[in-house]
Amino acid sequence: MSSLALVVKYMYKEITNPTLHHSNFTELVEDVDRDVFKCTFNHEHDKYIEFLKSLDKHY
Repeated sequence: MSSLALVVKYMYKEITNPTLHHSNFTELVEDVDRDVFKCTFNHEHDKYIEFLKSLDKHY
């Protein structure tokens, strides 16, 4: 599975799980970053995570 697909998968999982609570978007993105890294053990997804973090800073 591509790194973008994994980021999307874990974003969806984090957003739709009602037991997980995130105080802000940055916390959500950090959880997704950890989940994808646990699955792949590489940093190919970092460019997508950095883009999501930049969206949070910009808006």
